[in-house]
Amino acid sequence: VTGVQTCALPIFNQYSPVVPRFFAAEITDSYELGFQASALDGALSVRGALFRNDQDNAQITTFNPASFTLQNVAIDKVRAQGAELEIAASPVAGLHLRLSSGYTDSDIRAFTANPAVVGFAMPYVPEFTSAMSADYEHDIGNGTSLWGRVAWRMTGPRSYTLDFPGLKSRSHDFVDLRAGIEHGRWALTAYGENIFNEHQPEDLFGVFNGAIDLARQPNRPRRYGVELKVKFGSENIGA
Repeated sequence: VTGVQTCALPIFNQYSPVVPRFFAAEITDSYELGFQASALDGALSVRGALFRNDQDNAQITTFNPASFTLQNVAIDKVRAQGAELEIAASPVAGLHLRLSSGYTDSDIRAFTANPAVVGFAMPYVPEFTSAMSADYEHDIGNGTSLWGRVAWRMTGPRSYTLDFPGLKSRSHDFVDLRAGIEHGRWALTAYGENIFNEHQPEDLFGVFNGAIDLARQPNRPRRYGVELKVKFGSENIGA
């Protein structure tokens, strides 16, 4: 499969003469070989795939310290290849279990504007990811049901900026919880996101302003909340 992205949409920046605005179209050639199987009358399913993506003029958004704005950069050639596996099971009524895992080997193969980053991984692409979740729903009668969800996800090491291509994060684990009750048009949900308050960088970029060389944008901290939703026809109104 070949995909083409002909341009990059403008970002919220004001104009700067040092920020390039035009570059060649991004072209991606994608190859995938996969399988899918099920057993136990569909209660167990397994899917897997091997993939490879070859990109010309791969576009990413970076920070430009000279203009102090964001800019789109096109990298000449990038290859990403790896494997994915997903297992889903429903051992009893109302319980759904899911496990997924993936590995990606990302490689910058050519970059005329900055040959020093050739051989390094593309920014923001983790080496591996994994996730597990369990969902349970129970009908207690009179149109009322209780449900809950626990989810864990892990993001493996990744780099963030072409300014420091060898600087990578460690692996990070996140756990989210949700539980609720639903009756007719009404639904009440309590949730906790990142309940163990795991910290990781969302972004890193070079500043080089004489005071600091590297700036970091942190991820969202632990968060709890309650949601109330009511359905009007096919629409939801939440608070």
